[in-house]
Amino acid sequence: MSDVVDIAIAIVVSVLPFYFGLGLTISALRGRQNEAVAMATGASIFLFIDPIRDTNGLGGFAPNFGPENLVILAAFSFTFLLLSTGLGGRNAWPLWVLATGIAIHTFAEASELAGSVPTYLSDFSVALPGGVSFVLHKAIEGFVLGAYSLLIGAKWKQAALGGLPLVGISIAGAAASLVPSLDLSPFIAAGAGGWMFVVVALGTGTTRPIRPATFALILAGLVIVYTVGLLHSA
Repeated sequence: MSDVVDIAIAIVVSVLPFYFGLGLTISALRGRQNEAVAMATGASIFLFIDPIRDTNGLGGFAPNFGPENLVILAAFSFTFLLLSTGLGGRNAWPLWVLATGIAIHTFAEASELAGSVPTYLSDFSVALPGGVSFVLHKAIEGFVLGAYSLLIGAKWKQAALGGLPLVGISIAGAAASLVPSLDLSPFIAAGAGGWMFVVVALGTGTTRPIRPATFALILAGLVIVYTVGLLHSA
């Protein structure tokens, strides 16, 4: 029963702050979508860098940013691009595509959180700063989706439905905490790929799909710098 409670707590803490940030953005910043998108782009840049530096402590790239993680990152970011191009046409990308890019790393976060709930509940000094940080982190993710929702003129109901991928990914990730010694690094890599798509999507300042050739050049730049880094560290 305790495992079920831990999983439920992880899901609630992952989902509610996200929707709070989403709702607050849509209600408070309507009519100021350009400012919201600019702020969301800045936040997304850090949220892309975060897993690469492993500042989230989930076993991300920093200790072992191997070629396999780079391949996963590129594959997921390009997959989101193809989804946005194929489904969006000349209109806006479906909200759920952007939401999935935002949320894919939540699988690892929810899994780690569900496994850490007993520690948080037994040590308030750990729970308070860690809990506040996590809640704010998820609220900012909701803000990012809310900013894009404003850009395309989506209503609250549309945005709420568009955010459902985070709910599903949170449930799956929290349940995965039951799997012993699960390597979360690939999920962090996939999450970084998702955030890379979000950064580029918001950074274009447009609801038109990104050209695959343009996105391929961005990925090429990342691969080149990564390769140079490998040579430098050899």
